[in-house]
Order: sequence, then C-alpha cells, then structure tokens
Amino acid sequence: MAPPGAMALDPLGVTVPAQLRLVARPPALLVPCLGYNEHGYRLGYGGGFYDRTLAGGVRPATLGVAYACQLAAFDADVHDVPLDLIVTEDSALE
Repeated sequence: MAPPGAMALDPLGVTVPAQLRLVARPPALLVPCLGYNEHGYRLGYGGGFYDRTLAGGVRPATLGVAYACQLAAFDADVHDVPLDLIVTEDSALE
C-alpha cells in the first residue's frame, strides 16, 4: 500500500513525505530502550534528549519497547522521567 501524497528523498536518501506534517507535541511516543528497570526508567544513549523532550508542556503518553533480557538494576537520576508502560516479547497489553 502506497502512502498518500507525493514522496521525496531526504538528505540521507530516505524516502519521506514531500510535505512533512509535523506535530509540535504528539499525544504518544514509542520509546526504544537499551535497558530498563522495574520502576519504568529506561537506559538510553546518554544524551538526555528523552528527558528534556518530556520536561516541558503537556507530557505525551510513553510506551517503551524492549527485550525482556534488557531488564537491569540501576538507580534513576533526579532528572529522569519514567515511562508509562514498557512492553517486551514476554509482556502483553490488555
């Protein structure tokens, strides 16, 4: 199924909609996890982009995506923002 509207190549050669329709603050985010703990905090790449994105304004719903084996024991920092939910291949949404 083809996407609606014209497509174009971006600077990296990826096909994207010719007219981007960006949402200033999306209602929900899918968040990849390098690791996560039992309290819903995630390990990322260490840049703090996730936490800064969620720091201001209305907070979107957050769904972390990880493998069950990525569960780790670590303490969150004061600036860390927990995910609303984390799903793995062993978990199910009901």
